[in-house]
Amino acid sequence: MSTNSNHAARSATVTSHNVNFVMGAVVTALALMALGKPVHAADMQALPAQDAAIVRETCIDIVGAEKGTALYQGCTDSLSQTVRSQRRAATLSRSSNDCEKAGPKHDTAAFSTCVLRDRDAYISAHDRQLAAAVISKTPVDVPTELLGRSFIESTPASRHRKKEYACAQLGLSPDSDSFGQCVADLEAALDPLLRPSG
Repeated sequence: MSTNSNHAARSATVTSHNVNFVMGAVVTALALMALGKPVHAADMQALPAQDAAIVRETCIDIVGAEKGTALYQGCTDSLSQTVRSQRRAATLSRSSNDCEKAGPKHDTAAFSTCVLRDRDAYISAHDRQLAAAVISKTPVDVPTELLGRSFIESTPASRHRKKEYACAQLGLSPDSDSFGQCVADLEAALDPLLRPSG
């Protein structure tokens, strides 16, 4: 067998092992979800403690997802991503305003660099306090019929309202694009878990 043939055979073997490893990981993740067990918790761990606490309480109390289930994991992952996106947007907006006052013109390298440098400095100095500027500290006035009711046992209309109030808990304005995106992300994360498998 030629050198090229040996190399091709080894490459095929490695590729086969890689495919098997990836497929095994996917099957394991799907099995855990089917059992109602969390697949990972990296999204929650990446949030400051105040953010993570609000996300957890929102998913349990408002959405009605039981802790330790795939619904709870989907909810916390989705809301965690929303919080991070809002924090990034708020920080960039603040940095952009600071740079406008400093003088560089929009759509120039000087302005863009100013925004990034200001953002990095702000995050470095205030990373643990950013949540206060993004998430409302005052709990929303959630209708009592939505609180404490299981997401799975709720009607489709109630489930939609739960998602809306969950996004409101993060301080998102109902007339904003970010609010609509938050609700849509929750639907994408939670609704497929309600459908029977197979």
